Amino acid sequence: MLPEDLALGVTGRLDFETDLSFAECKTKPPTAKDYRGDIKFYTQKLPSDPDPVNITQVAFYKIASGKTPFLFYANENDFIIFDDSHPALWDDHLEYCYNEMLNKAKTIQKLLILSNGDPKIAAQYVEKPDLNHWMMKDLSADQLKTIKQLWG
Repeated sequence: MLPEDLALGVTGRLDFETDLSFAECKTKPPTAKDYRGDIKFYTQKLPSDPDPVNITQVAFYKIASGKTPFLFYANENDFIIFDDSHPALWDDHLEYCYNEMLNKAKTIQKLLILSNGDPKIAAQYVEKPDLNHWMMKDLSADQLKTIKQLWG
């Protein structure tokens, strides 16, 4: 799908699809932890509400396909299905999330144009990554080195 004002299209793949609907599946596999030399497995809890990141993905699929969305989460013991009876999957909210995703993409595109793809120039317009954020815990040594080079 090539949204207006974007140089590149957006691509995604539906997990399950019928003529009228689609379903996006998010798995919650067991977590393995070392407990005094013994590996223990723990069941991940299913969410009581959809994750906003997943809603943005579903919003894109809804706009691109025009089909009715379903979002489900599954662990090894159970599952939960969210449909358009949940406010996060109402059409107006999905349209809002889709537009927010497009705004982010347009901002990134403008930054790439402004910096001519030079990461040193782009870093001047972007706040330094928060290395204490949980999403940064798996950065490689090379990624950390690059962050330090760009932001100090």
